[in-house]
Amino acid sequence: ILHNQINTEVFRPTPSDFRERCGLTEKIVVLGATSVWDKDKGLYDFCQLQEKLDSRFTIVLVGVTEKQKKELPAEILALPRTADPGELAEIYSAADVFVNPTHQDTYPTVNLEARACGTPVITYDVGGSPESAGGKYIVKENDIDGLAEQIYKLTEREAVELSV
Repeated sequence: ILHNQINTEVFRPTPSDFRERCGLTEKIVVLGATSVWDKDKGLYDFCQLQEKLDSRFTIVLVGVTEKQKKELPAEILALPRTADPGELAEIYSAADVFVNPTHQDTYPTVNLEARACGTPVITYDVGGSPESAGGKYIVKENDIDGLAEQIYKLTEREAVELSV
């Protein structure tokens, strides 16, 4: 038995028109996803993070309820939960970076899914999150400035690497 596995036939780099459909072709997409958003999953951390990112960035959150959508800053693209793993793989693949500011998690599979789709993961140093994120882009819990710093460093480095 292998625990904490994901289906890599579904979660892999997957082409889609997600960016075009959502008007994000010129944006750096910072993705967050969970089946149920709440304070412990970092919903309000994204609200604070939005204030730290410039206009080149758009935060996209998957799994947001209608009530939560009304409470989020207008700059955050709030999408409902999807039960379609293929659709989720398309969204992960379209993102430039996946951010998981969870405050408590044992071994979040969203980190594994994002990485399997080729999207780097930034997460808090909480529970099993650093291990499932690959241990590269780890930030102290509640460090919103640290999240923003990692996003800027990671996306600028990728832009430089693509131009070489």
